[in-house]
Amino acid sequence: MPTTASADRSEAEEVASLVPSLLAISKLVRAVMAINLSELGLQPGQDEVLLAFEKGRPMSTPQMAERLGVRPDTAAKLLARLVQQRLAMRVENMIDARSMIVVITASGLELQGRIREMMAGIDSKLGDTGDIRTMYPQIEQLNQRLARLLTPHF
Repeated sequence: MPTTASADRSEAEEVASLVPSLLAISKLVRAVMAINLSELGLQPGQDEVLLAFEKGRPMSTPQMAERLGVRPDTAAKLLARLVQQRLAMRVENMIDARSMIVVITASGLELQGRIREMMAGIDSKLGDTGDIRTMYPQIEQLNQRLARLLTPHF
């Protein structure tokens, strides 16, 4: 019969193995995404920016930064790359003529659809078995817990 100390140690070992497993999954997902994105002519991160745009709704750099959870300077660099590739364009802000906003172009919208198709293809390859689909609620719960770890405690 296991002692309480050995049961506690076993439980701690199980928890300790969670982080390395999550790191390995994260690296593999990033690698799969990078390969697929390169086939679309995109770099990692550009997919998230394109998917953050809503059809016909321009966004300022700070709005994009907030939506992506990155610093404004990071969002500015990502948007500049999309503008350079003609997937987005800068337009004058009608509310504040001193600032510019960014809107997705027709090419960007078309690529947005291809990104969604690519992700659905990866999803179907990963989720061929029912047991994977049953984990979605736990994955989302874990995602929320990790996000809370990044939230400052005051």
